[in-house]
Amino acid sequence: MNPEQPAATPTIRRDLLKRTLVAATGTTLAAPFVHAQAPKKIRILNAETQALVLAEWKKIGEEYKNLTGIEVEVDSNSLDECWLKLLASMRAGNPYDVVTEGFLAHVTELVEQKALMPLTQLTNKHKWGRNILFPINGEVYWYPYDYNFSILHYRKDIYAERGFKPARKHKDFIDINRAMTDGQGKFGSLFPISNGGATSWITSPFFWAEGVRIFDDKWNVLIDNADMKPRVIAVLDFMAELNKSMPPGIGQAQYIEGLQAILSGNVGHAGFTPAIIEVPLRDKTPMVGKIGLTTYPSSDGKQTAVNHGYDGFMVTKSRNSDEAMKFMEWFTQNRYIDFILTRPLHFQPARLDIYDDAKYKAHPWVQASPDEVKFMRSLAEGSDVVVRSIDTEGPSIGKQSAKAFESWAFPRMLQERLLRNTPAAQCVDIGAKMLRQAVAS
Repeated sequence: MNPEQPAATPTIRRDLLKRTLVAATGTTLAAPFVHAQAPKKIRILNAETQALVLAEWKKIGEEYKNLTGIEVEVDSNSLDECWLKLLASMRAGNPYDVVTEGFLAHVTELVEQKALMPLTQLTNKHKWGRNILFPINGEVYWYPYDYNFSILHYRKDIYAERGFKPARKHKDFIDINRAMTDGQGKFGSLFPISNGGATSWITSPFFWAEGVRIFDDKWNVLIDNADMKPRVIAVLDFMAELNKSMPPGIGQAQYIEGLQAILSGNVGHAGFTPAIIEVPLRDKTPMVGKIGLTTYPSSDGKQTAVNHGYDGFMVTKSRNSDEAMKFMEWFTQNRYIDFILTRPLHFQPARLDIYDDAKYKAHPWVQASPDEVKFMRSLAEGSDVVVRSIDTEGPSIGKQSAKAFESWAFPRMLQERLLRNTPAAQCVDIGAKMLRQAVAS
């Protein structure tokens, strides 16, 4: 997620089904490519468009060309645009060689088309955080570079002033939000409920904390059964109460509104990656050191959650596959950490050795955020915190979970409850019907 370009990069994990491979390319991805005698250029399709990242890619390309004589060309676009450009390049028989990706359903689709090189030999060289490699038939087809967890951010300066502690229970969170809402433009929280990836990523952790599961091991929808329905109802009713401490207009809010609201001091809580902490450090604003990280609460406080997220590199089967693999081996061993250090909090390391690397620990933003980095590492290494997401639900990663994500069933349930005051049980029935229709299509 990129706060510098809020309308582009954050639109992750959606539109797979609206932009299927056949619809977008007119064919499968196994289109032939023309073999060149000797590759002179490696083409990278990059979705991380922040200025510091682009500057680092330039340095990486120059260094690799000096070492090998092979040019590295980086084409940077939003994540949606990268996906479409990848499809177009494959249709033309000249795929990009290395591609950043933030939607696992895309990875599995490309694997089914036999369009990707396995990267297991590279990922095996390091220890990784939990639930991030997602092997398919024993092979790993992407090289993760971050967790994009949606983490609950809170104003830790206000907490300290008023003696609050991060809430594990709904009731305590409601009480804190009420205390932060003054009727004069200050509100407790901002969590989106609009159709789109923002709600499914930022707001859905409340459901995971409550133990909600979407599917069983045969892709049957569970949210309206005897076990799950009361859990979903509890979250919907909690959100209806929380809405009294949220600003008007959440029906239209997307990614950037919560980020801007907490950075401007207008709300006390918002969900996002630790980019919220990075922005004040980068821009040297008065909000430096005033925002902390915690987890999303549940009704009984027995467990809390964050929403899963992820980004990684893929290597396609292209005319330059061999050279692209050599580049990735060099890059992951020598310059991967420098890529991470362009955004050391936002690009939360998925490779565990990074946390102990002297270069990482020496970065001023890391040094300024010791408690937050410790919290981030605890999520990666495993704890009692639930880490789930709609697009990773079900017995496997693939089309069904992508369809569930893109059904917008969870945003619809929230909209019915918060905007129309529909009884929560009826909202669950609506959401379950939408999920079943999506998975069956």
